[in-house]
Amino acid sequence: MTGQVETTGIEAFDIDWRRDAHTLVLQVPGIPDLTPPNLARAKNPAERQKLMQEFNRRKNSFWSSEKGRAVALAQRTYALVFQTNGTFHAHNIPPDSYQLTIAPTVVLPDKYTSGLLGLISRKVVVRSPVEGGVFDFGTLKMDAKAPARPGHPA
Repeated sequence: MTGQVETTGIEAFDIDWRRDAHTLVLQVPGIPDLTPPNLARAKNPAERQKLMQEFNRRKNSFWSSEKGRAVALAQRTYALVFQTNGTFHAHNIPPDSYQLTIAPTVVLPDKYTSGLLGLISRKVVVRSPVEGGVFDFGTLKMDAKAPARPGHPA
């Protein structure tokens, strides 16, 4: 399997594609919707904390249940191997439905965190390659922007 990420806002060569883990995760039936809550709708920090606690309780309850453990055993994660120009490949990916996540980051100076440069997150279907060929995702577009850094113009 192969593909390429085309960026707008930052040149692909300016991103360290090998710094982060970009993945394909097999979509196993039976996983409930575990989308994190929209914290923007919270009116205050206490409400944000309550929303996150409820989300974490639901998530932990599922993954610690018998059904959640069975799903975890059936799930498979495949790493995408990137080149410096944004092209990627992965070997031995069986045809199926996957969650594709490509999320390059940059180290923020004097911080213990990193800044997200862009995000591609979508469900994809990997089909069988044409005889002896390779399944090609083609070009995936990603809007990318450098995070604000102290001392640098915005």
